[in-house]
Amino acid sequence: MIRKLISLERRRTSLRVYHIASLCIALCLLGMLYLFAAIPHFDPTEAEEALFLTYTGLITMNNLLAMAAFSILFAVMGARLIVEAYSGKQAILLLSYPVSRRAVLTAKLVLIGGYTFRAMLLCGGEALLIFLLSESLFPLCPEPLQWHILFEGAVSLLLHSCIAIGVGMVSVWLGLLRRSLIVSVVASVLLASVVCQAAAAAFTFAPVLPILSGAAALLAAAAALAMLRRIDHMEVLA
Repeated sequence: MIRKLISLERRRTSLRVYHIASLCIALCLLGMLYLFAAIPHFDPTEAEEALFLTYTGLITMNNLLAMAAFSILFAVMGARLIVEAYSGKQAILLLSYPVSRRAVLTAKLVLIGGYTFRAMLLCGGEALLIFLLSESLFPLCPEPLQWHILFEGAVSLLLHSCIAIGVGMVSVWLGLLRRSLIVSVVASVLLASVVCQAAAAAFTFAPVLPILSGAAALLAAAAALAMLRRIDHMEVLA
């Protein structure tokens, strides 16, 4: 049932604009990587620039920016496919379907979450891959690139992707609670800013990232359950 609903939702929803948005994010991430790597060459006296002298620092900055961007993309998709759908005239039709309300909402959440998760891994990974390949020809970072750095970067990107899903899910829940698209998007921006500050602590204390990822997973599950309960108790108003 859920798979059929996801397939139906995918056919009904044009993902073209989200493909374009993901491509723009990937290009911005790549540009920021080159900018960060070039900063120490502009003024080597700045203490803060030590962060950009290592591949670990550059990869972490890339993953943080990707997390913030795709948290907002999740919220935008959720605002269109869930908040708007259950707040306007479409709600009458959605709530009148001869199928489980929970199944319909679950299909929407799986579609949004799956798309965002894959897009972040793909775009964040491609930006890093292109940057690191160019480093083999025209290195900007003085640190030698080692395999363990690549592995840690891949794990970091995976954990940041999980955090992005959590932030996006909570944002959509807040938007549905207020029945406002604006609330959903604004909440994602604010939450992403706060989470980025917390995740930045991973530069000095590595366990912060898996802890945040686990917390994000719990919050995402709680937000999804709250939305399912809310949909169950919605009234169909003619």
